[in-house]
Amino acid sequence: MEGHVILSRKEQKQLALYSLVEKKVITLKEAGRKLGLSYRQVKRNYKRYIEEGASGLAHRLRGQPSNHQLPAQHKEDVLNFYRKRLQGFNLQHASEKLK
Repeated sequence: MEGHVILSRKEQKQLALYSLVEKKVITLKEAGRKLGLSYRQVKRNYKRYIEEGASGLAHRLRGQPSNHQLPAQHKEDVLNFYRKRLQGFNLQHASEKLK
């Protein structure tokens, strides 16, 4: 799947508008108004679109693990505790019991 870019609907809308800006059909100011972004933001995004193409509009952290994720070992410990000590409890009841 090399060479393909997956874009969200929001990013697809940006791509469509920036291609219109590139063809000089609309201005950056009009594109910003339609996207609900400031002129500075649109200018910065458009520059990245020109330099990198459609892939420049994709979110930079797509495919990366969240910074707010708990360590895998912690998750495994909680699941083991649930299986051993709270067997037969549904998740809601187990949550209430732990509180």
